[in-house]
Amino acid sequence: CEIWAGNQNPQWAQGQAAGELGLPPEKTSNVTLNVTLMGGAFGRKSKGDFVVEAVELAKATKRPVKVVWSREDDVKHGFYHSIAANYHKAQINKDKSVDYWIGRNAYPPIGWLFNDKTKTPSDSQLSLGFADLPFNIDNLSCENHEVESYVRPGWLRSVACINNGFALGSFVDELAEKAKVPTRQMWLNLLGKDNFIDPREDGFDKWSNYGMVNEKDHRISTQRIKNLINLVSDKANVDEKLPSNEGWGISFLRSFGSYVAAASKVRVDNDKVTVLEMHTAVDCGIVVTPDRVKAQMEGAMVMGLTIALMGEITTENGEIMQSNFHDYPVARMQQIPPMFVHIVESNLAPGGIGEPGLPPVPPSITNAIFQASGKRIRDLPVNKVFNV
Repeated sequence: CEIWAGNQNPQWAQGQAAGELGLPPEKTSNVTLNVTLMGGAFGRKSKGDFVVEAVELAKATKRPVKVVWSREDDVKHGFYHSIAANYHKAQINKDKSVDYWIGRNAYPPIGWLFNDKTKTPSDSQLSLGFADLPFNIDNLSCENHEVESYVRPGWLRSVACINNGFALGSFVDELAEKAKVPTRQMWLNLLGKDNFIDPREDGFDKWSNYGMVNEKDHRISTQRIKNLINLVSDKANVDEKLPSNEGWGISFLRSFGSYVAAASKVRVDNDKVTVLEMHTAVDCGIVVTPDRVKAQMEGAMVMGLTIALMGEITTENGEIMQSNFHDYPVARMQQIPPMFVHIVESNLAPGGIGEPGLPPVPPSITNAIFQASGKRIRDLPVNKVFNV
């Protein structure tokens, strides 16, 4: 059996094809999978269902087949980023920082795909911007809760960092408002002195750090975080005087071994949100190909804007209700503002670059909306509340 397909996990797809053909594990090599250029993948093409479909049809017809999914097939029969609920609570202290932080999250775990008894995220998923907080907090509680799964969850670019990063970035902004300090200052207050953070020392024994728990260059560095927050704030000039209906928002998340901060500027006029300018600052260790890093950051800003403003899948009676661009839109050219990428020069070991640019973008946009309108967005997408 010979297959040509763009696939992010060809070994898994090869095994699935062999299983469809009834081959024992030791005969898996009888299936040849030629990996083509994928175009966009974003996690969806890590699954092999479309490969198995081609194998099924070729087996039934006893002839070569070519399978092409329509946009409707893709939207209605995909794997979806899990719906998620995050909760944060903390006590502001006299130093304008916080203590007694409680974090909770609940969402259908990807592990359910492989074991339908799974109801909580794995330790590796809890290491994605939730239980690996880099803050100087004496009393911290991180809790996850059981959830039943009804829709196939899948890997979407940045995975659980999307919901965890949105919750974290939004909460820090709310803390800043409550403490009456700029959001940049609240981040710096929370981070405290320059230090290296190891969540295992705070009781998170199974912190995974993307398989790099013992690598010196991939320790959580509060200095690198502070440098990025200051860099993106200065480059974007977030302290500029603006009209009352405009505002800047910032956020940050460390993910996949890299550090990314985002700043977005918006205008809210007659309940319509317009994003005016976007920045990201990235410290991914040594940069081999700067143009590729810049391209990934720009793409992440576009994708993050889409998720923030209008990205939503809904179900009714077990059916996905969206089907194409008319009801599951992506950001159009006229919605994309000037974008700027600021890359930190470094000789440290490289981190990831395909996924880390996305998580801080949505909260930077919703934080900016609050500054421009006084309305908090705690439930995405924004188009539930505003026109976009």
